Amino acid sequence: MPEKSTQSFGKETLDPGISGQAGESLSHTGRYPMDRESFEKFWPFYVGEHLNPLNRRLHFVGSALALLLILSAVVGREPMLLLAAPIAGYFFAWLGHFAVEGNRPATFKAPWLSLRGDGRMFRLMLMGQMQAEVERLFPRDEKRA
Repeated sequence: MPEKSTQSFGKETLDPGISGQAGESLSHTGRYPMDRESFEKFWPFYVGEHLNPLNRRLHFVGSALALLLILSAVVGREPMLLLAAPIAGYFFAWLGHFAVEGNRPATFKAPWLSLRGDGRMFRLMLMGQMQAEVERLFPRDEKRA
């Protein structure tokens, strides 16, 4: 019988195809568990859910559109635009997850950490540093989805 592939994380060994400790999800790469203890522990999982550059670009478009709608709502005193901001932002992000990356958004399990991750990814993309962050956490010699 073939041996099952596992990843080692310190003292624990996790199977990439199942949940991590205490029922926590692993990134679809199987590399990092979803750790909600702090944002810094959550970040590697978040990056692992955004390895496809098109998914990241769709997130960027959604975030930029949401920010523009918020700005327009404030400047134009149009509070109804505030309702459109999350719809626009999530539409593009979820399109990236379901149609491009082939995974489920972390928003469903960790909404505030996920929103913070969106912000960090937006900032890193704006500065041209997101690909370097992906490569830091997921070196090229590892299999990518």
